[in-house]
Amino acid sequence: MLRIDPRSLRVTGSVPLLHGQPEQVAYGDDYVWVTNQEDDSITRIDPRSLSPFTIDQVGDGPSGIAAGAGAVFVANLLDGTVARIDPNTRRVTEPVRMGIGADGVVIAAGSAWVTLHEQ
Repeated sequence: MLRIDPRSLRVTGSVPLLHGQPEQVAYGDDYVWVTNQEDDSITRIDPRSLSPFTIDQVGDGPSGIAAGAGAVFVANLLDGTVARIDPNTRRVTEPVRMGIGADGVVIAAGSAWVTLHEQ
């Protein structure tokens, strides 16, 4: 994972992600969040210290991720669920089944919006 200056496009830092297949990235609640699709986890990165922390077992095949409304939401493609994570305690709530592969997620207008992908 690289941190890049938006004006100069120069690399200003890097974070080794030790977990499999980083997929998507989001920012919210003062952290950078990355899905790791291969091992069903996400990584929380402190953008100041570049310190990573992995949260395991967020669902099967985490794909999309969004932070907002006091939580981090993870769309899990392979089991068709959306998980809600408390950014402070890092606790994963029971995922909600969508019935079809959940692929992307965004927080907007007071709701979590989820795209679905047929498997």
